[in-house]
Amino acid sequence: MPLARAFQTLKFRIVAVAVLAAVAAAIGTATMVLDVTQHEVQKMLLADAREDREQHAALLASKLETLKQSLVAVARQVPPELWRTPAAMERFLLAQPALDALFDGRLAARPDGAMLARIDRGQATKALPNIADRAYFQQAMRGDQPVVSDALIGKVANAPLIIIAVPVLAPSGEHLGIVAGALRLQSSSLFTHTASARRDDVRDLVMDRNGRLLSHTEAGRLLGRAQDEPGLREIFERWHGAGSPIDTMASAELSPDHLVTLAGIPMSDWVVVRLTPRATALATLAAAQRTAWAAALWAGA
Repeated sequence: MPLARAFQTLKFRIVAVAVLAAVAAAIGTATMVLDVTQHEVQKMLLADAREDREQHAALLASKLETLKQSLVAVARQVPPELWRTPAAMERFLLAQPALDALFDGRLAARPDGAMLARIDRGQATKALPNIADRAYFQQAMRGDQPVVSDALIGKVANAPLIIIAVPVLAPSGEHLGIVAGALRLQSSSLFTHTASARRDDVRDLVMDRNGRLLSHTEAGRLLGRAQDEPGLREIFERWHGAGSPIDTMASAELSPDHLVTLAGIPMSDWVVVRLTPRATALATLAAAQRTAWAAALWAGA
């Protein structure tokens, strides 16, 4: 047949070799360029992820410091005689409306743990449990600096809380008591995700040194175990095994399934974490690869 004879001619073979060489050259060039590009894009991706978490951690640290200093300012204004008069202490706490925007509740307690007054969401309450058994109270009674509690379940609210307590000292150095603010983990603005997940499959969380979740994109995970998070177990165990360092220099790791970024929140025992599925993190690179392969094939043709 004429077509079969054409395939056997020297001219056809030369053209076929030329075409195959062109396609092979285009594919080889594309492969080398994509390898270099992928490496550089991943470096940029990890650097951007670290910077993002460091900025978010610094913002949370700034919020925490604002909360502490607001309570310190109020504690310094408490007249000494109020520690003997619960009704007067209640009026004093009610007269601090600026704290309503910062805390879900506030309280004052004597050195024996007896609560003098408690304000819950702007309203005085008569539920005044003794807090002498609380670790944050005991720590505050031993020093003169603000204390941030571990996550705990409130005795009255029966909800996950963080307490910031400020010890109040007499001129003689004797402890008069504490002024404290309560932050509910479900409603607190402290852990608001200002750099919130841009996709539903991206998870933002805050964990303490023990791996308890103080904040999570899914509210139902509060006080859960960080090591139970898909994609985090191996990295968490490595971090926890190293002593749970609160490193303000963020780390970013691209595992087979996720991009995991951690950054310690300065002046706290907390770490902010972002978990991004690998496919989501590398979506832009994957699209560029598809375009490059198509272009290489067309160029070869």
